[in-house]
Amino acid sequence: MSRCHHITLWSASAFEAFSAAHLIDDFLAGVPAEFNLSEPVTLLLALAYMFALTGLIAAAAHGSQPGYTGLITAGVLITAAQFAKSVPEILQPGPWRAGPISVFLVVGLALSGVVMSVAAARCIRLAAS
Repeated sequence: MSRCHHITLWSASAFEAFSAAHLIDDFLAGVPAEFNLSEPVTLLLALAYMFALTGLIAAAAHGSQPGYTGLITAGVLITAAQFAKSVPEILQPGPWRAGPISVFLVVGLALSGVVMSVAAARCIRLAAS
C-alpha cells in the first residue's frame, strides 16, 4: 500500500478517537440542548456517526474510492464545524469548557481531519493516474 494510504488510516484513527472524546465534551457542555436535541436522539446520532465513520475507515482500508471520498467529506465538514462553532467560543475571554483539554480535543480533531482529507485525496489522485 502507498504512503498516503497509511497516512489516511492513521489520521482517520486519530480523527475517530478525537471525535469520540469531543462528542463527550460536547455532551458535558450541553451542546445538544443548543440544537434542541433530546438525550436519546443525541445518543442515537452519535452512535450513527461513529458507525458511519468506522465503516468509512474500513472501506478506505480496502482501498475503496468511496471510502476515501467519505473520509474527505467527514474531515472537511467536521473541521469546518470546529472553525465555525468551537474556535469562536475558544477565542472568547475566560476559560472554555474543561480548559486546555477541551481546546486540545478541538485542535486534534481539526488537524487529524485536515491530514485525513488531504491524504485521502492524494490516494484518490494516485489511483486515477
